[in-house]
Amino acid sequence: MQFDVFISYSSRDKAAADAACAALENAGIRCWIAPRDILPGADWGAAIMEALDSCRALVLIFSSHANSSPQIRREVEHVVGRGTPVIPVRIEDSMPTKAMAYFMGSVHWLDALTSPLEQHLRRLADSLKSLLAVDAPSPIGVAQPERRGAVATTAVPMAGVAPAANAASGAVPASPKRLLAMKVAVLVSTAIGILLSIGTIVAPPMITWLPAVAALAFISYWFVYRNLTVQTQIAKISALACGLVWAYFAIWNASAKIISLVAIEGICAGCMLYVAAELSRVK
Repeated sequence: MQFDVFISYSSRDKAAADAACAALENAGIRCWIAPRDILPGADWGAAIMEALDSCRALVLIFSSHANSSPQIRREVEHVVGRGTPVIPVRIEDSMPTKAMAYFMGSVHWLDALTSPLEQHLRRLADSLKSLLAVDAPSPIGVAQPERRGAVATTAVPMAGVAPAANAASGAVPASPKRLLAMKVAVLVSTAIGILLSIGTIVAPPMITWLPAVAALAFISYWFVYRNLTVQTQIAKISALACGLVWAYFAIWNASAKIISLVAIEGICAGCMLYVAAELSRVK
């Protein structure tokens, strides 16, 4: 599904969120909003994570309800970690909690405290069109392409911000520190794989190891590093496979008493198994 903006809001602010969605889509900015864009029967947490990973910006309908929502804080934390712009639209005179301010302290707030709300939403749409370089909307009366799974904005009431549904999925968005740690671990394993590949070339007795270590280096970067925040299932399975193969090599060399290789391969195994374990907590 193609869209530009993820709208994050508390169910108690659904009217304001629906108004924002309508104003943005009338301006040609494609929005993702729950529950409208979640397919029937789909896992709620997985659908939200996929949308957060795909959005180009996040619009936060900020109020005291949103301020105290752990789910909204996790959504903001996730996109901030990816470097995605966050545009808070404050509809109540409420100051962010310390946890929320940590992620949004440097962003520009759009105050929508005065009536009518529509004038502030028009300003929001103009700002987003400049930020995202969105094309002008189609003329009135020209049908827009129907998005798969989309229903009328007012069709389904939202029962809370679905913290229970997300908790049931077991998903925990990766924080910026965790994501950085995973990237470093993958790069360390990849670098060691490249160095060992070079070593097998210059040491003829070890040339039979070249295909295996070169493949591990390639998989570590191409399937794990490049998919850490895009296709986490692919990254997790690839990291687990690499970690187990490196562990096998370490055990094999331990039996052959090649201690230097045991240490190096043990580091690779530890790095990749750590990444697999971290990714198992993220949808």
